[in-house]
Amino acid sequence: MYEDPKMIGSWISHMSNKVKTYGGINLAQGLPGFNPPRGLLNSLASEIESTHHQYAPTKGFPSLLTKISDYMGLPSSAANENLLITCGATEAIHLIYQHLARKKKKKFTVAAFGPSYESYVNLPSLLGHNFVALSWQADGSIDFDYLKTAIQIQDIDLILIGSPGNPWGRVLTKYETEQFCELTRTTNAKIIFDMVYSELWFDQPAVFPQPVIQDKVYVVSSFSKFLSVTGWRIGWLTSTAAEMKEICLLHDFSGLSAPHLLQAAISNYLEDQQDVRVFIENLRKSIKNSYTLLAESVTKMGFHVIPAGGGYFVWANIPEGFSDSGQFVLDLYKKENLATVPGIHFGTQFNSMIRFNAAKPIADIKAAVLCLSRFLNGQESSHSFPE
Repeated sequence: MYEDPKMIGSWISHMSNKVKTYGGINLAQGLPGFNPPRGLLNSLASEIESTHHQYAPTKGFPSLLTKISDYMGLPSSAANENLLITCGATEAIHLIYQHLARKKKKKFTVAAFGPSYESYVNLPSLLGHNFVALSWQADGSIDFDYLKTAIQIQDIDLILIGSPGNPWGRVLTKYETEQFCELTRTTNAKIIFDMVYSELWFDQPAVFPQPVIQDKVYVVSSFSKFLSVTGWRIGWLTSTAAEMKEICLLHDFSGLSAPHLLQAAISNYLEDQQDVRVFIENLRKSIKNSYTLLAESVTKMGFHVIPAGGGYFVWANIPEGFSDSGQFVLDLYKKENLATVPGIHFGTQFNSMIRFNAAKPIADIKAAVLCLSRFLNGQESSHSFPE
């Protein structure tokens, strides 16, 4: 019979690779089940005969930098001084992280609110730095006085915070965003706002810090999620002009440039602002509908869903009778070919939880719900498995 190999590294990759190898439904990796906009694909097709097949300028395709600057409400000088296009938001986070860590003589200390996205936890671990797991209040709010004290006592250098978050799609309010920025003025901490899901809110829009460009504050985002092009790897970051010079040097010797052709295709597509707006609104609506259906369905099965304000994911406690999230997802895939991510991936204290990717068409959500129902009720599956 099929035996699961020892899990090494990312649970997200591990479970997604199962689907790629053996088939099934992938609610593990943050992949959208929705196609990119037709206008963007047409733009890409028109670029095939262009001259954009060599390295892009290190900082990015100039017209795309201008459009990102306009999108974020930045001054006209920001396209040249405060923005860098990166190979996805992951590289953007890594570049800022390395830029800050190499300046610290003592051991670098990073903090994030649990449950924490895998890069927030694993970068400090892999680089031999300290990681501090921060906690929300019982009602999901933030005690900023307590946080300020924690920063000072534990000498926290960098806080990473997503809005909406991953795996819990919490959206920061304008007040909370302002309070995080205030902490950079009253402590030694820096803040990275991870805004890759910022267009995929449900009711309350996500907000950028204001002003976007300020000392010790960095914003990371990408086109991956809100244009459904996760494989294109076109992200960006913001920083002050002085720091950007140093960050660009790191980029020169790591990412060098994001794909020129894809940057050009996105820039051309963004000319049609009406089409972009309609696509994002429809995508937001589709994801919210799928999220609602999945959240309501698993709640009826005994899961306890932590309500989200946006993003891709349903974040929930597994039903009574199950205690090990890792074993739960392995058994679920073995029996039903449904891949999810165990809560333990986001912190040992979340071993009773599970993450589902809800950014899928309704038909996929219904199929996943049926798999879960059969699994929890001990019914026979119609799937076949490798021997």
